[in-house]
Amino acid sequence: MEFRTFGELSLVPVAAPDHALARADRPLAENDLRDHTQLMLSSGTLTASDHSGVGLNRWRIHDLHMRHRLLLAGIG
Repeated sequence: MEFRTFGELSLVPVAAPDHALARADRPLAENDLRDHTQLMLSSGTLTASDHSGVGLNRWRIHDLHMRHRLLLAGIG
């Protein structure tokens, strides 16, 4: 096996339109995100990337549709 890079992936933080982070009147810094719940898409087994979030309270969600519904409900 060998490692090959195929491209780049940018992760963009998102929140529901009525969430406090979405209503901020200034650009957000990483410290602004720490006290909010972070919803992380997870494969079901813990990997190094599962520990790489900025939120102190991280929820690992295995289902993309559930994560989307939680986001729209203003959670995370």
